[in-house]
Amino acid sequence: MMTEAIAPVGHSPVWCVAANLMANGALDAQGQNLPSGTKHFREGSKVLLIDWSPRDGVDAVAIGRHRKSKQWVKATVPIGRLTTLEVEVIDTAAVLNLVAKHFSGNRCPLTHEFATEMCAALVSSVGALRSEIAEVVLK
Repeated sequence: MMTEAIAPVGHSPVWCVAANLMANGALDAQGQNLPSGTKHFREGSKVLLIDWSPRDGVDAVAIGRHRKSKQWVKATVPIGRLTTLEVEVIDTAAVLNLVAKHFSGNRCPLTHEFATEMCAALVSSVGALRSEIAEVVLK
């Protein structure tokens, strides 16, 4: 049985948005079927969202298990592929190391308040994106 290492001394747990990647049947902005999963993550994978720019609003920085190596990796994912978003606290050492590298030199903003705001913004952005896709498909 494999167990996750708990955060080492010096790394405190962080809050992030946990989400799953949509399974088959997802559509892109032109109404075409998207391939399952992403280049790095399988469909249905749980990913931890640690950063997102509300200005561009199309991609989020995610940490998850790689589809082949099963190692923790950081990659961008299209927000239109996300489902079941919720705020979670994370204390896994490998994830905390990737978070520290992402925010290197800067103060890590992953507090409960930040994660809650990011989750609410992502939910509304994903909803708006899906309604745009639905309009394209219906036309």
